[in-house]
Formats: sequence, structure tokens, C-alpha cells
Amino acid sequence: MFINIKYFIVTIAAVFFSLGIGIMIGFNLNNSEIFTQQQIKLVDDMDKKLNELRVKNDEMNNQLVEKDKSIEIYNEFVNSYYEDLIKDRLVDKNLLIIQTTGDYFFSDISQWAAISGANIHTYLTINSNNFNSLTIAQYPDLFTEDSLDTEKLFNYIINLTSENNSLKLAELEQLGILKIVSTSNNQEPFNQVVLLGGELEESKEKVEKVDLALARSISSKNIPIVFAEESNANYSSIEQFKNLKISTVDNVDQAIGRISLSVVLSGVDGNYGIKDTASKLFPTYK
Repeated sequence: MFINIKYFIVTIAAVFFSLGIGIMIGFNLNNSEIFTQQQIKLVDDMDKKLNELRVKNDEMNNQLVEKDKSIEIYNEFVNSYYEDLIKDRLVDKNLLIIQTTGDYFFSDISQWAAISGANIHTYLTINSNNFNSLTIAQYPDLFTEDSLDTEKLFNYIINLTSENNSLKLAELEQLGILKIVSTSNNQEPFNQVVLLGGELEESKEKVEKVDLALARSISSKNIPIVFAEESNANYSSIEQFKNLKISTVDNVDQAIGRISLSVVLSGVDGNYGIKDTASKLFPTYK
């Protein structure tokens, strides 16, 4: 029987093609089994690691519970001795308090001053949002070319406060530049300044043109400054004040922070509080 060479070639090709498919299927089946085993091993490893993480998480939760208990005891201790530690400590201090933020209230500051014996010469809040109400026609000395120079503005405010010029301060209050929270009948000049700041949102321009400009203005008059903010301030300005070599307290809303403020105003320099920018929790008590 005559065999067509083309048929023979096609048949051989079909056999080899079938063999190739068989090899591929077998290889894939074998690989699939290997892949399945790898998946099982991976799942086992993940489960083991998850169990280890659960154990560590439980340990950390237990540590946090213990720390919370320790903090509660610590706070009770500090609050118990708070008034004794600051009472009449600042009887020789006549303070100018300037608040540059509207995000926090510093509600305990006036009580703190009363207990410590400090006299609040003047308590001002600054509202930088209203600086555009100052015109060059009204206050030409406060402008450099066509722009408001905030350091000149703060020099002006500090001088007015030092001179007890209530009339000119009232003009700025009407423009919304500042608010006079309180003043004292004590006409003695203030001998220290407490700046209160901290922001809800980061505002480098505001910190530079208001907080730091104010600090530079006061420093130029050789008046000691302390900068303070609350422990929950979302955006802290402590680092910038540290760079100006100004003492800071970053937790003035806490009793321990107000004690630190009293000690710093007594003449102990440094950066104190609970944030990373603090050098110590509390200054050396003298």
C-alpha cells in the first residue's frame, strides 16, 4: 500500500504535537500541586505571624492600661500639690500676656496667675486676620514701602502697652487688630512676657509674620519671653521658638505645665513639656 509522504509527515507532527500537549498538561498539573503547597505554607506562616501580633498587641494593651493607671496616679499627685507648688512664687512678676491664636482658650491662665501671685499688667489677643484693616494712610510708620511690617506693628503695640496708652490701644481694638482681655490697675511696667500660641492647622507664614515677629520685637527690648502652648495643639511652634533661644512650655493646659511655666518665669531657662521638642518634662525646681 502506497503511503502518501504528506500524510506521514502530518501524522508524525500530530503525534509530537499531542505529546507536547500531554507534557505541558502534566507539567502544569505538577506545578499546580507545588503552587498549592506553597499557598498552604504561606497561609500557615501568615497565621503564625498573626498569632504573634495578637500576643504582642495584648501585651501592649496591658502595658497601656498600666501606664494609664500610672498617669492617673501621677496627675492626682500633681493636682494635689499644684497650688502649694506655685503659690506666691511670682509675686514680683508683672506680666504682659499676648495670645496669638484663636484656636485655643487658655482658660486656666488667669487663675494660675492669681495663685502664683503674678500681676497681669495686660492680657491681649492678636487677630492677624484683620491686619488688612490697617492702611498706610492711617499708620504710615507701620509700613515698609506698601506692605505692613508686622515687627513695626508689634513694636507699636508693645510701646502703647508699656505706656498704658489705652486710647491708642482702643483704636486698634476697634479695627479688630487686637482684643484687650484684661488690664491691671498696677501701673508698674511689665517685666516679663508670656506668648500663647499653637494652631489647629499648619501655617508657617502666620507663625513667621506674627508669632516670631512678635518675639523678635519683644527680644529687641531685652524683655524676657516665655512661649507656651497647649498639649493638644495640632501644629506646634515650639521648634521655631527654640531656634530663637526662647524658653518654652508645650503643655500649659496641664497642671504640670503651669508649674513649669512658674518655674521658668522664676528664671530657669529651657524647653519643657511632653512633646518631642521638649528637653525635659519639668525644669529643675528651685
